[in-house]
Parts: sequence; C-alpha cells; structure tokens
Amino acid sequence: KHGSIILRNLVLSFLAVTLCVQNHFVTSWNLGKCSMPDIKIRKQDCIYTACYCEENVYLLCKRLLEDSPCDRTQVGDGTFDPRKSGESRACVARCWAIWISNKRKNVAVWCQQKAATDEPVLWDYHVVCACSQDGEEPVVYDLDSTLPFPCPLSQFLEAAFRPCSPRFAACFRVVEGRDYLRTFSSDRSHMKSAFGSFRAPPPRYDCLRNGAEQNNVMAFADMSGHGVPGTIVDLAGLRSFLHRS
Repeated sequence: KHGSIILRNLVLSFLAVTLCVQNHFVTSWNLGKCSMPDIKIRKQDCIYTACYCEENVYLLCKRLLEDSPCDRTQVGDGTFDPRKSGESRACVARCWAIWISNKRKNVAVWCQQKAATDEPVLWDYHVVCACSQDGEEPVVYDLDSTLPFPCPLSQFLEAAFRPCSPRFAACFRVVEGRDYLRTFSSDRSHMKSAFGSFRAPPPRYDCLRNGAEQNNVMAFADMSGHGVPGTIVDLAGLRSFLHRS
C-alpha cells in the first residue's frame, strides 16, 4: 500500500489531516481477558515488510494453515523463500485474509503504529489476518497494530474502528485463507511511482505470483468488485460473518 494520512481532529464530517508515510503508534488499552486459540506465533517471528501488508498476511495465512517448515526456509542470501514447501498440517480450524478499504480508498483505522498519538490513520487499504478454532472467538493478527497479537475479534473491532464520518468508514473483503493463497498475485507494480522506483523498499523474497496472473492487489482492495474471491461486508457484517463461520 502507499502512504497514509493521520487525522488530527476527527469530527463527524470535518477532519483536518496531515500527510504521513505508513503507520505505527503506541497506546494502552484495557482489553480484558478472553479465551483465544492456543497458537504459538509471536509477532517478532513473522515475516514482515513495511507497506506490504497484503504479502505479510499471505505469509501469515500460509503459516497458520500449514504450520510448515517452509515458513522459515532460507535461501542463499538469507532471505525467506515462500515458494519452498515441506510436510505440513493446519494449526487453525479457519483462517481469513481481511482486506479493509472503502470506495474512496480512505479508510480510518485506529491503533496503527505510525500514528503519533491517539489518532487514526487513513489507509487506501489495509490487510489483516483472522483465524478461529472450534468453539473459540475469532482472533485478529495485525502486524501494523499496537493492539495485542493476536487480539480477540470483538476487542480489535472496537479499538480499531471507532465512530467517524461515513466517508472514512470501513468496508471489508473477507477471503478464506486457502482461497487467498490460491488466487493472490502481486508483481508489486502498484508500489512503483511513475518513474519506476518503489515508493517503499520491497520484500527481499521473490514476488508472490499466481501463475499467469500479474497483479490483482487492487482488485482485492476494490470493495465494489467481484473479480476475486471474498465476501464484502460492513463492520456489523464482519462481526456476524466471522462468528457465524
């Protein structure tokens, strides 16, 4: 994704915004206790590249669904190679890639690490991972968030998506994890400027390509399109969808 905008004063319809590049801010929340799936994945152990949340979530979905030695396979220069594979077993019952955006490509998300204070960041799009075990509340993995990792779904939604002007309200594309691994493709061209240079340093591993498909990143981010997998819902619909699934 590209740069972001930090809102200075969020009123219902008039907001003063300043341009910023990428997210990250620290705040404290009384999130209480909640039963969560017993999944031993630490944030610092995840493959992460700033500004490439769609790929970060792809690799996290792969790890959650496969729990495979390939998740830590190294290539000659010490970088991660997501194409390598090995014997695998799923470590969660269900897993989803959740794309967050809206028709204006200006969606407000709170608890993002680059925000200087308790303010939201405006993203063109953002991507997180959610998973569940049978009988447990779904949890959310957001590698760009200051919230717990993982965070119970209900607490994540309450903290990250607060009342705001409808023009900044979030829509969500919920994609089954295995569908995401099967269909997502990026040549990272959406991250290049008109002069061909990257707006943010790309990951050191090869592009995540799906056969002949070049790049469907913006198709996933399109909250009105149906050319890629996923169910498009609003905030209430997301909560209902994941608890029902």
